[in-house]
Amino acid sequence: MSGVGGYAQATPEQPVKAHKLDTLINEETLLAIAQINPESGMDLVDQVVGLFEQQTPTFINEIEMATREGDAAETRRLAHAYKSSARNIGAFVLGDRLADIETSAKDDQRTLSPEQASELDELVRESLRQLLATYVRLRSEYTGVDESNGA
Repeated sequence: MSGVGGYAQATPEQPVKAHKLDTLINEETLLAIAQINPESGMDLVDQVVGLFEQQTPTFINEIEMATREGDAAETRRLAHAYKSSARNIGAFVLGDRLADIETSAKDDQRTLSPEQASELDELVRESLRQLLATYVRLRSEYTGVDESNGA
């Protein structure tokens, strides 16, 4: 069974390490954000990407704490909130994984196993890495300035 974009679907019961980690960000989502207000261009994208980048370490710490404490309600709350942020920046694989976690925490009162938490941590960090790389590239294309080398 495959999930979004041909990715293997990960369920809370059975983690899947077969994510294609090469394309976790839908750049069309970022471009659509930039085109909301053509006059400001990438300014809104700057804000959205910056906010996601700021939220990520807190999310990782809080989901690890909820996992250690076996707190299904907190797991659900965190997954729900971060899911929306992930989908808003085009991280649909991450968003779908968080939706699965949210459902499991709500319906079955399940938290993540240490292995699932580790897999999620890897997915979150790789999604953020790809988001930032995609953002720098798109910003450079959109503005004509290469920010990756300071030119």
